[in-house]
Amino acid sequence: MSSQSPIKLKIESSIEIAQPHDLLTIHYPATQSFVGKFDGNASSHGNFELGGTKPKIVYRGRKYKLVKIHIHELSEHVVEGDSPSQFEVHFVHIPVHGDGSDPKVVLGVLYKECEQADRLCGDEAIIAPLGHEDGCSTDKDASGPTHSVTPARFFPRLSDSSEPDFDSWYYYEGSLTSYPYSEDVSWFVMKNEAVVHPDETRAFKRCSQQHARGLQPLERRLVLRSFGE
Repeated sequence: MSSQSPIKLKIESSIEIAQPHDLLTIHYPATQSFVGKFDGNASSHGNFELGGTKPKIVYRGRKYKLVKIHIHELSEHVVEGDSPSQFEVHFVHIPVHGDGSDPKVVLGVLYKECEQADRLCGDEAIIAPLGHEDGCSTDKDASGPTHSVTPARFFPRLSDSSEPDFDSWYYYEGSLTSYPYSEDVSWFVMKNEAVVHPDETRAFKRCSQQHARGLQPLERRLVLRSFGE
């Protein structure tokens, strides 16, 4: 049975779980930035790789660290509909004492444009240089980090709050969405879209991987969710 990603996620074809925090807890500080740099080429920009201190999650009682972030245009997963969102941001984690060959946990956040969205480029930017024409340029010879990132800023907000919503998600077992498509990924895709101001859409595009993989069959896999209907 194939376990490929991405897939379409819907309330009616998923099962609510009673204790979602036993499965996943996200420990991203709300305003703390972390340093790193882009690793890719001029056309696709590739991954933002974190260096030094890394934020953590706990999956099934085991600690994982955030090692890579990348942006897709359009979204790969489709949530509660038939059309993709404008962007999807992936947060790739490996075990704290592991390496890239270990099973991974990936958090996915879908994005849409919104006139009322806070502008993200500035002192509290999710990626500080996104507003610059060369903001996602890659310098393989750079001796240190070239960018800073505030991971919590990527997430949708709780209702009537500036706090990130880490607790509303779909979960399933799947694969990488790029070569080698290895089936060793535990996916958590946020239920709600986050928003980006139209003035910054161009910056998101400049820092995105341009090719989104098509939807894959669910087969007999279970999809769980952390929220009610």
